[in-house]
Amino acid sequence: MVNRRSTTKTTAAAALLAALALGGVAGPTPASAQTVSGVALPSGASPYDNGDAASQFDRLLGGWAAERGLDPQDNTTNIAVWTGPAYKPGRSAAARAALQRGFKAAGYTFEEFPRDQVRVSPFEESIGLGEDGGPLHVTFWNQQTYFVATSDQKQETIVGVWFDQEHDKRLVLAVARAGFKGTPKAAPLPAVGGDAILVRDHNDAMKGIAGIKTPAFPAIIAKPGRARGFVKDGSGKPLVGARVVVESSVAGGVATSVTAKTDASGYYEAALPQGACRVVMSGHVVRYNGRTYALPLHPVDGEAEHFPSGRGHVEHLVLRSWGVADPLHVDEDPKYGGYYYGGSVRVMWLVDDIGAGGTVEVTLTPSGPLIDGGRGRPLVFRLANKHGGDFNLNNIPIGRYVLTARLLDDGEATPIRAEKVRAGEGGPADSLTVDFQAKSTAQVFTNSGGIERFDVVLKF
Repeated sequence: MVNRRSTTKTTAAAALLAALALGGVAGPTPASAQTVSGVALPSGASPYDNGDAASQFDRLLGGWAAERGLDPQDNTTNIAVWTGPAYKPGRSAAARAALQRGFKAAGYTFEEFPRDQVRVSPFEESIGLGEDGGPLHVTFWNQQTYFVATSDQKQETIVGVWFDQEHDKRLVLAVARAGFKGTPKAAPLPAVGGDAILVRDHNDAMKGIAGIKTPAFPAIIAKPGRARGFVKDGSGKPLVGARVVVESSVAGGVATSVTAKTDASGYYEAALPQGACRVVMSGHVVRYNGRTYALPLHPVDGEAEHFPSGRGHVEHLVLRSWGVADPLHVDEDPKYGGYYYGGSVRVMWLVDDIGAGGTVEVTLTPSGPLIDGGRGRPLVFRLANKHGGDFNLNNIPIGRYVLTARLLDDGEATPIRAEKVRAGEGGPADSLTVDFQAKSTAQVFTNSGGIERFDVVLKF
């Protein structure tokens, strides 16, 4: 493609929208013929050739390139427009996503930025796109989205901007080549020392760690009209006074329940009302660091099954301080902390408080024995810092922890302060004590975690 401006030399625009005809607004061309550096545009685009608009977009994209630390190049901007039947209200996000997928498939790194993260403005007097009567009638109400795409293999960096002009039923894309700046090679993250665990999946801190062994239980048979079984802790010690609630329902939806408690040997037995039954609640009260925890019990076979009262049922239960509580639903929503027996910490930060880029590292170091009396290990979570963050750190073995955080970026480690959300006192500190709290001391549901989420905000 020759440059739309009068010049005898070939410019970088030839590589940007190679198949878009010049000399005015042309009709839509086949999607396969419309490309940006070989990346297909969404279908229905038409080239837009207007000297004033081109000069204004040159200045806008030059400023955007400079803002990203790139060398602007003159006479490189090309403009494509979707209008008429090619414009679908509300579809701008789909068009942007299609172009982004195309760039990534072609080996480019791709970053997209909303208007509130961009300093340069089309309404600056030196740019002029927002002037009344301008060729594209850009207004403050147009949705603007900027992007940068870089290919190390092609030695090419492209900058661009989308304008969704819903009032004018038009979508505008302007692209330009900037001076190539290779993708920076991130410095390797430091190794985790000591016996700390580098968490593989923040949704489940203990994923990949050998699970808690289930103790042996005596082989007993079901008694008609009775629910019975044994309750132990993870070490195999019988739990005295554990509570087991069995619910029974009959035709018509009437439900009744019975409650049993374990004796000195950890054994319970309950006479069942007539109907279809299930263990709906089971728990054991534990005192830890001055707090009372009513922790749910785990069915040894993994699920509290339904059974007819006449047949009777054996349900052995075990106390766990971490692990998956609801294996049937955890895959559907692994972010939900209630599907785990362990504790959950929600960590949040704003881009205004920390900035973008690098990796936020959160470490939870045990302070004393865990709730089951065992020795815990430090847990190290590494979270991508894009434009702020909001992560649930789930399935943390129940205990008391000291939380610290730092930003790892370009080989540097910068401490980050932490503050409990709605704490009502103090402020951000270099470290924060995490004391989990039980959801309820009255109701502990089977196949559900029993710990309240601990919410933390990070900032420098």
